[in-house]
Amino acid sequence: MGPRSFTTRALRPFIFLREEDPITTKMPAPFSMTGTESFLDGVSHGLGMAQIPPFRIGRDLAEGRLERILAEYPLPPCPVSILYPRNRQLSPRVRVFIDWIGQHAMTDS
Repeated sequence: MGPRSFTTRALRPFIFLREEDPITTKMPAPFSMTGTESFLDGVSHGLGMAQIPPFRIGRDLAEGRLERILAEYPLPPCPVSILYPRNRQLSPRVRVFIDWIGQHAMTDS
């Protein structure tokens, strides 16, 4: 299964990290799709391999429905964006969340 870009519709390569260096690999893809849910359905039905964020497949890995391959080559960090209306004052909950996620992202990189 090949990942396809949402914006350009082009097939995207898999990207792994070897130590700190990214490795880009184009994989043969008899079919492609977009979106984590589609990839999860595909790999769950034995249709190939996919790069899916670990937080999304933790239960599937723990319960043996999926198997992690190439574990020695982790995925590169994935950016996260927080969007909110610019002209509104942030609620205290949102401000605490933004501060927390910013601090968490800084300690995990």
